[in-house]
Amino acid sequence: MVRRMAACLVTLVCSSACFAPASPTVRVNDAAHDLNIAARFGKMELALSHVDGPMQKQFMTRRSQWGRDVRIIDVDLASVQIRDETHANVIVDISWVPLQDDILRSTRVAQTWEDLGKGWKLTREVRVAGDHGLFGEVLDVAETPHPDVHLPSRTLKSTSTDPQ
Repeated sequence: MVRRMAACLVTLVCSSACFAPASPTVRVNDAAHDLNIAARFGKMELALSHVDGPMQKQFMTRRSQWGRDVRIIDVDLASVQIRDETHANVIVDISWVPLQDDILRSTRVAQTWEDLGKGWKLTREVRVAGDHGLFGEVLDVAETPHPDVHLPSRTLKSTSTDPQ
């Protein structure tokens, strides 16, 4: 009987560790990953579930060209920094191609996240480095393609006087 109670106690203690709440870092990392991957693949309803209400219209406007004029190649969470229990900063690197010129570009975006009792939500984002054009900015694309440039050729002649 004592062994059975001890086994039950050990099982209860071990199983309670399985249900420990996730840390703020894990929760904001999951939310940021889910939002950015959903937006990459055009699942905007899912992405919007991670965006704070006042920012949802701006979020959709900034991504209105995605899938139509801009192809998103890759999204990478470069860093997640927790400022306190309810505020975090996330740096996202986005590789993309504007369909008008097919040149691979990269943009770094800083996202601000808050957890005010309804889960982590995106409250602000700004481009901090890289190429313009990801969020609808006008690209400066030359009308004519860049000319093909080659180094000048040189012909080396034999300096020997021996007949061949």
